[in-house]
Amino acid sequence: MFLGICQEHSSAVSLDFTTEEDMEEVFRCLEDGEVHCAAELSEDSNIFSVIAALHLLNRHVGDDDITADKDWKHIIKQLRNLLLCDCGIVIQGIRITPAITQVHLRSAGLSAEHINSVFNPQDQQDVKLAFDLLKDIWTLLAPLNHHSSGFIMARQSLMILGRFLYYLVFPYLCIELSLSEQVEHLSAAIHLAMVLYQEAGKDFLPTLLYTDLAIMVKNVIFCIAKAKVDTPKASFWIILLGTDHLEELFGILRTMVGNDANLDTLQLGDRITGCIEVLNILAENPQ
Repeated sequence: MFLGICQEHSSAVSLDFTTEEDMEEVFRCLEDGEVHCAAELSEDSNIFSVIAALHLLNRHVGDDDITADKDWKHIIKQLRNLLLCDCGIVIQGIRITPAITQVHLRSAGLSAEHINSVFNPQDQQDVKLAFDLLKDIWTLLAPLNHHSSGFIMARQSLMILGRFLYYLVFPYLCIELSLSEQVEHLSAAIHLAMVLYQEAGKDFLPTLLYTDLAIMVKNVIFCIAKAKVDTPKASFWIILLGTDHLEELFGILRTMVGNDANLDTLQLGDRITGCIEVLNILAENPQ
C-alpha cells in the first residue's frame, strides 16, 4: 500500500501496490499534480503546540492539517474475522488458532451455544458478535497451576491479546471514561500493537489492518487537538468519528425492517426518512 498521499486527492489513484504499473501511475499523478504528498504538521499550525509534545506521533497531514480516518466499527469486525481464520495469529511465539481460543473459552465456563455463535463465519458484518468475541477474550483469567505448560503459555498469549483488544475497544463503549482516559487506552493499544507487530509482523496483524489501527488512533488525537483549539469548552465524542456514515444508515434501516433483511425499493422509500431522524437523534445525544 502506498502511504503519504494527501487524503483530499487520494481517490484519484489506487493506493494498492500490486504491480509495477501501480507505482508508475502514482508517480505520474504526482508529477501531473493530480495528487500530492502529505507534509509534516507545520510549526505555524494552530494545533502544533498541542501535538508537539507527542514525540512518537506521526505528524504527516494533508492540506489544512487534514488526516485520514478508519471506522472503528470496521476495525472491530476485522479483528473478529482475523480471529476466525484457521491460520490464527502469533503472540510471543504462540500461534493462537480458533480451536485454541475455543478451548480456553470453554474452560472459562462459556456455553457451546455461545462459542458457536461468536465463531459463526457466516455473518462477518455483525458488530455485536465481534464485540462479544473480543470481550470473551479480554475477560479470560490467569491459568491455574494444574493446567499443562502448553495451556498456560497459550492462555498468557491470549491475555496479552485481551489487553490489546480491551484498550482498543473499551474507549468506544464505556461512557464513564473521560476523554483523557479514552486517549490513554487508545495510546496503550497502539503501542502494544507496535511491540507485537515488531515481534511477529504480519503473523500478528496483517499490515493493512495494523496501518488502519495507527491511522484511526492518530486521527482521534488530531481531531481532539483541533477541538481543543477551535472549541475549547465543547464536548468531544470519539464515537462520532468514522468514515462510513452510510453504513450507520443501513444498519438502522435493516433493524427497522426486522426479519425481512433484504428490503425492497418500496420499503427503502418508506423508512429512509425515519432512519435519518434516528441518526440525527443519535448525533445530538451520543451519550
